[in-house]
Amino acid sequence: MCVLTVVYFNLVDHYRPIGRELLQNASFDAGLSGWSASANVSRNQLQRIDLSNGHVADGHSIFQVVPRPASGLVRLTATARTSDVAVGPKVWQVARIQVLGRVDGGPWEWDFDGALLKAVGTMIMQDESMIITIPEKYDALRIECGLIGGTGTFVVEQVSLLAVEKRQGVVYIGMVLICLWVLFGFVCLYACLERKMYSLLLILFNVAVLLLLIPEVQKRELLQYLACQLPVMSVFPIDHVVLFFIVTLVIQWLYLKPGSQSFLTSIITLLVFSLVSECLQYYTSHREPSGLDASANIFAILLASCLYFCLNWRKHSQANHLSG
Repeated sequence: MCVLTVVYFNLVDHYRPIGRELLQNASFDAGLSGWSASANVSRNQLQRIDLSNGHVADGHSIFQVVPRPASGLVRLTATARTSDVAVGPKVWQVARIQVLGRVDGGPWEWDFDGALLKAVGTMIMQDESMIITIPEKYDALRIECGLIGGTGTFVVEQVSLLAVEKRQGVVYIGMVLICLWVLFGFVCLYACLERKMYSLLLILFNVAVLLLLIPEVQKRELLQYLACQLPVMSVFPIDHVVLFFIVTLVIQWLYLKPGSQSFLTSIITLLVFSLVSECLQYYTSHREPSGLDASANIFAILLASCLYFCLNWRKHSQANHLSG
């Protein structure tokens, strides 16, 4: 099921395009034809548009206005790079590619998640893509690329906007997958209750809460603080290592004997749980699964299991020696 979930969310295209490209001159083959631009953007550019900005009082941007598609869903795709981009006086003043909405000719608003790119620092030329849900109240969209207030190099190679709709077959597959996960949860719950492993159930429930319900923003803020105290946390998820190391030791100390079949079963069960907890993050709006986090979970489980086995093997060896 973990493999099916990863394939479903990473390899299956959930949307199909409707109609043609919504933007004129999306690849800038005709320069800035079809695009509006701020006064300090040179119109003598082809294929790549340089929106670099050297002063916080200036800004370079281009945009197009298109009607809102009836489906209310669009796929925004862009190819861009940045170099040494610094934030301007306001936090939103970075290299941006975004969609804004307007109601009946009113002011442009961004009260929905329409930002494809919000970049600082350096980023090599790469493709970015996202599906954006447009609220029904808007009748027009503004697709904008720019570096206003911030400073640095910002180059855009192409911007594309397509109206899309969900593939019904993929939706049905997703519903079946959710039902399978729910069934899996009930089976695990029944197994724990049947074996009267109430403390195990409580431990795993608390771990699931930590991994699934705490918003990524809160986790990131905590890790940024901890990274200042322990620099290694900026490159490796030590929090996952500590969490699964402690959980593994507690569970094995409470229930198991080293070298027994149940000891090996516990390792397999914890490994499965660590992968499942990452895959279930596909279904949350505030967390994202991570291969690095999964690797840290597995490393911690194996490390704790080896430590537990060694400590108990030594303990039993000493006991056998005394009894002999």
